[in-house]
Amino acid sequence: ETMGDNRAIVLRGNGCVLTGATLEEATVMAYFLESAARVELAVLAAGDRVEDFEYTAEEAAVRAVTSGGIFERMWTHLTWGDPEA
Repeated sequence: ETMGDNRAIVLRGNGCVLTGATLEEATVMAYFLESAARVELAVLAAGDRVEDFEYTAEEAAVRAVTSGGIFERMWTHLTWGDPEA
């Protein structure tokens, strides 16, 4: 219920809950979420307001694409050289 149609939620204490259609997709989503958190921390450390950089709901919807093999390409990147992948 809390997640609704969202792919992820960040928990107040620590961590997150996220979903994906496959293990690979969920792993890539976790990577993207962690990357976004690093960028947000850098923005805050620079003294900027995060609100100045937030997308509107419409802008976010336009950017939330899954076409072009984005999950598959990132999975290949994340598992490069791993003999178990």
